[in-house]
Amino acid sequence: MERSRINHIKFLLQGMCLILCVFLLISCMPVLQEMPSTPTIDLTQPLELGNFSAELKGKGVHGGMVCITYDGQPVDLFGLSLKAFITRQDKYLDFGIPMEEIDGEMCFEITDSKYLSVSANADGGRLIIPEEPLTIRLTAESEGERVILNNNQEIALGKYVQFPFMAWIYPEGVQAGCVADSHYRIDPYTNKEVFYPAWDMIPEPTREYPTIVGTPVLAPVDGIFYVYSIPSEDKENPFGFNAIMIYSEDTGFLINLTHEYDLLMKDGKWIMLEELSGKAVREGEQIGMIGPKDWGSGIPHTHVQVTVSWVDILRTNSPETIYGYLTNINHPNVDFLMEDLFIDEDLNHALNNPTNGFSTCQNYPWGEIDIPQELPISIDGSDEDWVSYQPILTDPAGDSIAGDVMDFTELYVAEDTNYLYLMLKAGAKPDSIWDSWSATFSADLSVENRCGGTAWEFHVNSDNPNAILINRMVGCDGNISEQAYPAEYIWGDVLEVRVLQAYLRNPSEIEIFNVKGFLLESADNYIMPDEIR
Repeated sequence: MERSRINHIKFLLQGMCLILCVFLLISCMPVLQEMPSTPTIDLTQPLELGNFSAELKGKGVHGGMVCITYDGQPVDLFGLSLKAFITRQDKYLDFGIPMEEIDGEMCFEITDSKYLSVSANADGGRLIIPEEPLTIRLTAESEGERVILNNNQEIALGKYVQFPFMAWIYPEGVQAGCVADSHYRIDPYTNKEVFYPAWDMIPEPTREYPTIVGTPVLAPVDGIFYVYSIPSEDKENPFGFNAIMIYSEDTGFLINLTHEYDLLMKDGKWIMLEELSGKAVREGEQIGMIGPKDWGSGIPHTHVQVTVSWVDILRTNSPETIYGYLTNINHPNVDFLMEDLFIDEDLNHALNNPTNGFSTCQNYPWGEIDIPQELPISIDGSDEDWVSYQPILTDPAGDSIAGDVMDFTELYVAEDTNYLYLMLKAGAKPDSIWDSWSATFSADLSVENRCGGTAWEFHVNSDNPNAILINRMVGCDGNISEQAYPAEYIWGDVLEVRVLQAYLRNPSEIEIFNVKGFLLESADNYIMPDEIR
């Protein structure tokens, strides 16, 4: 009885589904009849194109584009390749530009910087746009052998217009608390200070970003990312500061964002900014965060500078060369605020009419970046936290040529997600009779150095407290290049060191195979009292 009822219900449901399908098919018939079929094109017949019209338009971070409309049938353009050539007084500025669809329009990407010049820095870095009108020549070619008539058309565009192309550099809801533009550099030819247009920006604290330090910095354009660390000129602060540079291929402008923290959280781990150098970034993507006060600044902030690229950035591909070009006082910068180059009109107005004096931002909380450690190891110069670890390198006691000073006997290593920890039983710490001391660690980090190998050196010394110097050029024909990074070390009963894994490029494996001690007796004389391997 129960099985009969189930079969009856199945039969009813199948019937209802059949009726529903028939109903839907009948309902859709008018729509299906109205749908256009794929056009049939007789490629043996010549095609005479209608006429195009063209207009310069601003397309967000693309900057200026030439967009076209066609007065003929859309089917005419099937299978055609459209290209544009832009001239001013018969001189080609852009040529062979392929057509692309932007916001539902047929447009051609022009390189904005080719259509203007910039006044000298001392004259304010204003855009100079020639009065002479532009002309676009459109060509249409068939992908096959079809004959295309009226396939070369010239259209007057009028005078070039520079459209805004920069997005905001901080997250939505974060406003600029203060802006300042007092910047000068020394002209190497006259040895005099010369003004150059650039703007310093300090974000106003918000609930999500309550301090200046750590506020995310976003890419204002699509482009290629470069970073260069400017070496320190301050003996008390050995750490360089970072200049982020983004080359906008769409516009030809180069944008500089300086004083960013040298690390960035990416895919769940901290990495060096330089690991992103040479890679493409998108507008709105986080490319950094405001770093602590550095030797080149009086308060944490973002230094923003815009210039027209007169060199082939992509071919140069050298952050140091690009930064040298950017900071050459004879290469004019663009006053991007006076030129209203931010896409948001209200933002341009607010930045050009600030309500706060710079002194207001002096009272903002600076903050700091705290990267947590996972292991219960205190860097205090004691071996108490290391009782459960075994040494990875040992050396007999009493073999230091400086007596009990720098008598290396055991090296211990520990690591967690963010940090590498070292503990060296190093004997007595050198006293004041020595000018300085250094402990150099040699390691295979399974990360390629700048010479193609995987050997690295890093050392701590008495001349650079709270710093570690890393040499990535081991094996480079005698070329030594060291960079200082923040680290923590204390020499008490033992020498303890803690350094961020990111500064070592997050190695998958760490093998320290040698530690050498050095004592400086005078400016030109040093000894190596002991080593452990």
